[in-house]
Amino acid sequence: MLSLNLLVRAGFVSPVNLKTSEEVQTTAQSKLFGLLGQLQKTSLPGTNLRKGFCKENELWVMRVNKLVNKLVSEHIQDSGQGDDEEDEAQLDLGSLCKLHKRNLKYAEKEIQAVRIKVAEKVAAAESGDNKEYTLRLKDQSRKLIALETLFLNLCPLILMPWAAKDQKAVTEALEDLEELKECWENLGLNRIPESAGKRRKNSEQAQQEALNVLTDYLTSLLTKPQSYLRDVVNNCFKHFCVEAVDSSGLERLLGIVGTRNQEAGDFMDGDAKDEDDEELDDAEDADSLEEEEEESSGDDLD
Repeated sequence: MLSLNLLVRAGFVSPVNLKTSEEVQTTAQSKLFGLLGQLQKTSLPGTNLRKGFCKENELWVMRVNKLVNKLVSEHIQDSGQGDDEEDEAQLDLGSLCKLHKRNLKYAEKEIQAVRIKVAEKVAAAESGDNKEYTLRLKDQSRKLIALETLFLNLCPLILMPWAAKDQKAVTEALEDLEELKECWENLGLNRIPESAGKRRKNSEQAQQEALNVLTDYLTSLLTKPQSYLRDVVNNCFKHFCVEAVDSSGLERLLGIVGTRNQEAGDFMDGDAKDEDDEELDDAEDADSLEEEEEESSGDDLD
């Protein structure tokens, strides 16, 4: 916990009377999310906790977010930045801290609460003989953890040190969170199945449409400059989108996954590179045609 505290403080808070360089902040953020990535893949030794959990019902990424919010809030108070009346429309640091906390509350109330109920259902179902129902509950539990982990990994982008100055970047981060909330509501994961025989037949089409939207959303996240998001996004793909991606979508996705983040945006811009290549080929064909015409004219003169 001490390491997390130090990394959060160095990566998100500029202490009073100390100028933290951008390089130091970037390095601290990289170390923090690298450590978080490892915590999300491992279980605490000597415990029965699942991978990614710091205690029975709380993910490590939630603990990191709470620590970020706490230290940034303290920094605002110590530096006097919270003395003036805040306007959330202006996205100053104090307003961003409130928005960040509001999103954490959403994750707790909407996603985590359902996840805990599903986990209780799983524990009860495992003692019975309805294996199909147990498998469905476990599948829903894994999906809830994947979606909650993704949501909480997006939350720190609201409070990056550059957030209050880069209105466009923080607006995009907030829009990403709102879009993920919409995906969450449309996927129907907040509905807990009561038994194997009570499936909602009329929701199959809506479910497929929601998966298609989620697939496009996750693909867009792969083009983000934050490399730590890739593992989290790939985990969501594994749990949600295996059956939803068609052959063309899969080819496009593989192209993005195999491309460096700063270049991956090209795949989202309508294959701009292919168009440039076609224009280059056309120009080369035109040059070749001109050369042939010149040679032909020279032969006629001879």
